[in-house]
Amino acid sequence: MNTVGREAFEARIEAVPQRVNAMADSASNLKTHMWLTAATLSLGVIGTVVAAHYATQASHPGIAQTIISAVQQGQQAQIPLKQ
Repeated sequence: MNTVGREAFEARIEAVPQRVNAMADSASNLKTHMWLTAATLSLGVIGTVVAAHYATQASHPGIAQTIISAVQQGQQAQIPLKQ
């Protein structure tokens, strides 16, 4: 190996610990981002479930009123008897 190649090789070898530290920091940040993503997704699902619950609660009285009206209309309807 010539001196220029050897110096470049030694410089790369000396930079390895710094690159390893940078990769470890990057992995740590990735783990943090993954936890934040999971938490955000969980909150979104919980929010959707709560919203769906309240949406159906609001419609229950309307459904009950519709059923009662249909039953009352059925009771009032006169069906002709077949002879």
